[in-house]
Amino acid sequence: MSLDVVSKRIEIRNEKKAWKEDDAADVIVAAERSLKGRSDGVSNAEARAIADLYLRSKAPVASTKLKAPVLEEGAVKKLEAFFIAHNLPYGSNKAPMKERILTALADKPLGEPMARAPRTGSLQPLRLSGADQERRDAYLDVVKRQFVVRVGDGPEAKFYGPFALT
Repeated sequence: MSLDVVSKRIEIRNEKKAWKEDDAADVIVAAERSLKGRSDGVSNAEARAIADLYLRSKAPVASTKLKAPVLEEGAVKKLEAFFIAHNLPYGSNKAPMKERILTALADKPLGEPMARAPRTGSLQPLRLSGADQERRDAYLDVVKRQFVVRVGDGPEAKFYGPFALT
């Protein structure tokens, strides 16, 4: 299976009034049985599609152009388990992932910036800095089990890494 299959299953289930546990399980199985990505098959883009579904369900209604899905408790639990199993920084796994990354960075300096910025479109973003600090974000690659760090904002931002996700 592929991102197309995962996206199509999400699209079909968005027609329902609410997502049930079985609906979430079906989309997760489609992602995990993919022929792309890690040995368990989850690619960065498939993980991002499932994360976007979850994030849209949590967003205020007026802030999204797409219809926000309604997730029943069982569907949320399935998605939370998926995030934990695949080291994705969403839901209840967001704080532990942030702590893991900050711990990994505390042991070593960032080093020299990367020669060019990586493509981050399908990577999993995670804000590391507080509102009153210089912007610092991590972008996780679930396939390679590593992350890069972006320091700064706008065109002058610099990327460092990659660092192993331990």
